[in-house]
Amino acid sequence: MSIKKFLYRSPSVNLPTFLFRKERARFRDLNSAVHSRGGLSYALKYLLEEKLITREVDINEVPVKVYYKITKKGRKVARYLIEMRGMLSK
Repeated sequence: MSIKKFLYRSPSVNLPTFLFRKERARFRDLNSAVHSRGGLSYALKYLLEEKLITREVDINEVPVKVYYKITKKGRKVARYLIEMRGMLSK
């Protein structure tokens, strides 16, 4: 896989850059940034383990809603990923 393809197609890259712009999103919103549900679940697990995103559960709503938010560390990584995309598109 080429670096350019990785930076534009990898769920582990697309999710931090998506959340960098949105701040927080639900699973179904994140699904639009990823090409497969399995890829989305795997990427979320990885990004949570690396502390690039957090998972918040809103129990005050029915049904309960789960949101994913980018962390300070995740924002820093996302900035670099966006910068790399820009360098490769020149």
